[in-house]
Amino acid sequence: MEQQGSLLWRNVMGGVVLALALGYYDMLILFLVFIGIVPSILAFVLDRLSPRYGFANVVILNLAGVIPIAVQHIISRIAGGSSVLEAGRQLFSITHFAMMWGTAILGYVVFLTVPRMVNHYSNLQRGKEVKKMQEEQEELREEWGEGVAIVGDDLGQDA
Repeated sequence: MEQQGSLLWRNVMGGVVLALALGYYDMLILFLVFIGIVPSILAFVLDRLSPRYGFANVVILNLAGVIPIAVQHIISRIAGGSSVLEAGRQLFSITHFAMMWGTAILGYVVFLTVPRMVNHYSNLQRGKEVKKMQEEQEELREEWGEGVAIVGDDLGQDA
């Protein structure tokens, strides 16, 4: 448990250092990333289970939506074609919000639906295996007869 706490602490500190570096380079990128990862912060607060699988799903997919937009903004700033006004338009674009937060919603959907689907599939597989075993048991009963099956207290007693 202590190892998980130290790993979490290292990740948080790494995020703070990255945020400071982004803020030093361009405050709008920092603001963009912060607005984009709000669903991840919310998932961190709400997911209280020990392994935090829900948080991991949301963060991974949320970053998949935030990073391309941030990189696009960085590239346009490096090329010199982006002013503060253009960056503000990019920041508050509805398609960018849909991409950043939509991927986070997809992370929630994956977290909520995939375990149920896997459970349903495994139940179907178990049902098929039970049916197959019952068919094999019926074949053995037909081949050997009903008297072969010994149940419970009948062991060791003469018939």
